[in-house]
Amino acid sequence: MPLSNATFFRFAVRLPEKGDLRAMSKLLTKYAEHRDELLNGLRKGSDGYTYGALVYASWLANFDDHRSARDVAEWLIREGAQPDIWTYIGLEDEPAFLAELDAKADWVHEPHPMWGSPMLEAVPEAWRPHLLSRGAVVSDVFSALVLGDLDRARELIDADPSLLETARKTGDGATVLQHALCNQHDDFALELLDRGAANEPDTTGQTPLLMAVVWGNERTLAQLIEDGANLSIRPWKKSLVGYVVDSPAPSASVLRTLLAAGVDASEDRFDVGDIVARAEQRNLPELATIMRAHGLGVHTGKD
Repeated sequence: MPLSNATFFRFAVRLPEKGDLRAMSKLLTKYAEHRDELLNGLRKGSDGYTYGALVYASWLANFDDHRSARDVAEWLIREGAQPDIWTYIGLEDEPAFLAELDAKADWVHEPHPMWGSPMLEAVPEAWRPHLLSRGAVVSDVFSALVLGDLDRARELIDADPSLLETARKTGDGATVLQHALCNQHDDFALELLDRGAANEPDTTGQTPLLMAVVWGNERTLAQLIEDGANLSIRPWKKSLVGYVVDSPAPSASVLRTLLAAGVDASEDRFDVGDIVARAEQRNLPELATIMRAHGLGVHTGKD
């Protein structure tokens, strides 16, 4: 019997996120005939990315709230998962990474198995000289934005202005404008808008407006609103105000701009209380004060 997607993604994604080695071990035993597929297989998820247990666990290990993923990755290798250079990048094992580079020079040109992005984007900044010295180049505008090489991004766009309308072919299909925003190049995003960059959603429905909110791109947000951006959008039934509170770069200026523009501030289905309480729980008292001044604080969730 074929291994179901539900079982594969439970083993490769959900259990590594929890660090639940006991449950993963039980699945290996239960589906012994699919052991190699569980340990070494890759499958495309509904978000367009490609997942595998070891490559995902080693990537998760970079995040403070998923440190147990390193234990998962090491356990997977002991169980027979085959590590490669992407594993060593994720686990930040520089000697093993260099040994793989020396054994196979073409690694520098191969895309990431999950995201499809060039290796230059995946490695720690301090490792990039290893790749550049072996022939890696910033060959596309998306990589240039991820790496912060804005001069190279301009050079590529000048050579091919159609890039302003182009979405990345891998992952979420984000546009050049969205990549500039999520990498917090606010001035460059404004430059792209002036040059006519596509102000379109990606394949998951995320818009440049949402990216500006999430990453605190204040000047671009103001320009998008002036240009008539739709403030009523609720990606995944979550208000834009909710995205400010949950942002990795929460900004009081962004919140004020949204509220002054009349954004729909009703709370979202992910909330466990009211939005002001959530801001306080995240130790964001300035955001909580601004929202109270605008009459927020009563939960109006729409389940």
